[in-house]
Amino acid sequence: MTPLIIIVLYLGLLLALGVYSGKSFRGTSKDYFVASHSIGPFLLLMSVFGTTMTAFALVGSTGKAFERGIGVYGLMASISGLVHAAIFFLIGIRLWVYGKKYGYVTQIQYFRARFDSIKIGYILFPILVCLIIPYLLQASIVQ
Repeated sequence: MTPLIIIVLYLGLLLALGVYSGKSFRGTSKDYFVASHSIGPFLLLMSVFGTTMTAFALVGSTGKAFERGIGVYGLMASISGLVHAAIFFLIGIRLWVYGKKYGYVTQIQYFRARFDSIKIGYILFPILVCLIIPYLLQASIVQ
């Protein structure tokens, strides 16, 4: 009976969170992609770190852990945690402030404004897409 109560409470909490979020959502692309620039640096860091560590820990490191042992996960979490935090606090917060101040949603918007050139967006878009492809292929190769 206790597991059922826990599940019902959890689902009720998720439903309440969904209703609350739905009322504050205005339906714009800014709401969807960057949460209307309303979250702070800590939540943003935890979101980026959690997203990356989930992908690497569950998909990318399985073979390495099989080969070398369970310590791979601790090594990845500690190194990734240090690198993510350093990059985020050295570069990310400044970019977050600019994005919030000027309403940027994508990296291309920032670089277009920074270099005052529309052409740079046409150059960066295929580059950024190509940088995502190996990350996506990693998941399909391991599975």
